[in-house]
Parts: sequence; C-alpha cells; structure tokens
Amino acid sequence: MSSNAEPAAATSASRTYTWPEPDEAQAALRGLASLEAIRDGLAPGAPIMYTLGWTVTAAERGRVELCLEPQRFHLNPHRVHGGVIATLLDSATACAVISTLSDNETSTTLELKTNFLRAVSLELDAVRCIGTVVHRGSRVAVSEATLLDPAGKPLARASATSLIMGRNPEPDAHNEADS
Repeated sequence: MSSNAEPAAATSASRTYTWPEPDEAQAALRGLASLEAIRDGLAPGAPIMYTLGWTVTAAERGRVELCLEPQRFHLNPHRVHGGVIATLLDSATACAVISTLSDNETSTTLELKTNFLRAVSLELDAVRCIGTVVHRGSRVAVSEATLLDPAGKPLARASATSLIMGRNPEPDAHNEADS
C-alpha cells in the first residue's frame, strides 16, 4: 500500500565546529613529543580529533590512550556507528606507532582489522581506546587497540599494520621551481 501522506515534520539538529591550525613550532613536533604536546594542550591535534570529539589522555613510547564521549552525531541511528569506532581504533593504533617514530620518519596505516564486540550507546559515559605497539621494525609496525567501556569491558578491538617511511625533506625554492 502506498500513501500520499506527507511525512511528519522532523526536528533537526546541527553541529558546527572549528579546529586550530598549528603554528610553526607546533607543526615541527614529531613522534612522542607531538602526542605529549597534544595531550598537554600545548599543540592542536589532527582535525579528525575535532570532527569526532576525541582527546589524547595518555602518551608514552609505544602506548597511547584516547577518550571519546559518545554523542548523538555519532549514532546510526541508535548506536555509535561502526565507522566512528573504526576511526577511533585506527587513530589509537596509528598514534601508538607515531609515538615510536624519530624526527625523520612518518607512517601510514596499511591494514586495519576490526572486531566489534559490544554496542556503544549514549548511555555510556566516556569510552577509552588504548593503542599499543606489538612490533616495531625499520619499515613495518604492528599495533593493536582496544575500546573499553567505563567499567573496563572491551567494546571493540583492532590490529593494524603500518608502513614506516622516511619523511620527505621540506621543499626549497630550487626544488619548487623544478616541479
């Protein structure tokens, strides 16, 4: 049966946010120092932190902890969307690897395997995501992350493989002219 009736008017919500851009000194931070500065509020984080609303709450070599308070804009439609959870897990695994990098290294995720164990809902207060490095080689790192509820029960897990690369030197006027 089809109906020509108009759907009921829905209420709407909106969200506007901004993110800070790093100054020159903040942008020069690398590895663990960059994560410590973000944790301590001395440098801005990546824009995705502001998009999803998570924070860095702990950082040490090979280990990071991120915190997220589930919000309505994370839902699909009644539980936190798996993509939000996967992004948080990816960020935790990547930050754990970043905490081991030297000033002349960078990394990128090659593979992310996720397991969703329990639903994440608005009833939960902040959830914690702990990322750790399992193996750090010269070109490849393996890391894992676990998303925990306030009681410490696992909600999701991920394992990741990251490629470690040399950082490209800053372009100079001569190189830019040749491009």
